[in-house]
Amino acid sequence: MEEDQMTTLVDTETTAPAIETRSLSKRYKNCDAVVDVNLNVEPGSIYALLGPNGAGKTTTLKMLMGIIKPTSGTGFVLGDHSESLASETYQRTGYVSENQKMPKWMTLDQLLRFLKPYYPSWDDALAQKLVEDYDLPLDRKLKEMSRGMQMKVKFLAALAYHPDVLVLDEPFSGLDPVTREECNDALLAWSEPGGRAALISSHDIEDVERIADSVGIIENGRLELSEDVDSLKQRVRRVSIALSESIDLPRSLPSSWISAKSNQRFIEFFDTEFDDERTEELIRAVLPGVERVDNQTMTLREIYIALVKQSRKETGGKYGSETDS
Repeated sequence: MEEDQMTTLVDTETTAPAIETRSLSKRYKNCDAVVDVNLNVEPGSIYALLGPNGAGKTTTLKMLMGIIKPTSGTGFVLGDHSESLASETYQRTGYVSENQKMPKWMTLDQLLRFLKPYYPSWDDALAQKLVEDYDLPLDRKLKEMSRGMQMKVKFLAALAYHPDVLVLDEPFSGLDPVTREECNDALLAWSEPGGRAALISSHDIEDVERIADSVGIIENGRLELSEDVDSLKQRVRRVSIALSESIDLPRSLPSSWISAKSNQRFIEFFDTEFDDERTEELIRAVLPGVERVDNQTMTLREIYIALVKQSRKETGGKYGSETDS
């Protein structure tokens, strides 16, 4: 094989997505739960999928894990087709869900002994460290553990074999702040070696903001946004304007200005296509008597809320479905 051809093959393998969906869709009777979702999770990245209840997050993750079959489209995990994941792929993939069933009649020690033979890369030392870090009792039955302890057991079971990919469905839901912090720390420690990828569905946006590199917003089963977090924060800004005199908001404003409101000589809005120079030029062209223009970066939670409110306004409040989250 020529050296150039070999280099091309290596580059292709290196840059292949760890998780990928191509027009992934799921329909239940007369309800479209997921519609043409296309997303890529690159190796070495953590991707957060955000959306309200019923938006299609859980359905998307279940299709990727081969738990339910898509109506159309395809999904891939580590290059393997999600409808027929090989055992080797499962051995390299960790899955954690708030609704994940566990053999609650087992003690934690029995569970770890049961799982170990299924994973060639199982690490007894890491499992023991997580038991100690999480302060989990090995001799207690899972059914006797609190919700928070059971979620920590799920994290432990998914991390103990050093998976290359993690798929996490609402992993922080209902957990107390300390337990969320412990799970976050474990996730960050898992990702440190580099090259590992995670796809997380979550309502806990503050937790997601700390760990995610990229974010997607799904609504009505459609992936409406997929973007690098840093890029999103640069693009969406809170803009405040001081005017020389009070004016009414113009009826027609640029489409990228959302949630605009005025208070005497002050106007505020969110600019979804912010550019320092271009935005100020546009403001001075649209509004008379501009004295000062300020902009502020927003948290991921603030951006999410602003974009979702705008979407609900544009769709008449119809948001999500009753089938799934």
